[in-house]
Amino acid sequence: MENSFLLFKEYHVGSEDGWSPIFMFTTLKTGNNWSPKFAVYGDLGNIDGKTLGRLTDEAQRGFYDAILHVGMSYNSLF
Repeated sequence: MENSFLLFKEYHVGSEDGWSPIFMFTTLKTGNNWSPKFAVYGDLGNIDGKTLGRLTDEAQRGFYDAILHVGMSYNSLF
């Protein structure tokens, strides 16, 4: 079927020490009559991440097919 999703998948990660909640995703659409929607950010910030709430909300509402983080995770270096 043109422009349909190939697969809906659920998964979780963890070990005997505990498991994450269940995450869900769909694969990209079939065919070539569509354009992917990307969000790209470089420095989201963990302490003063002013865009985090909006990005999370828009992602959960299906605004994006993929989100690319092109910056470094500097908060984990300290």
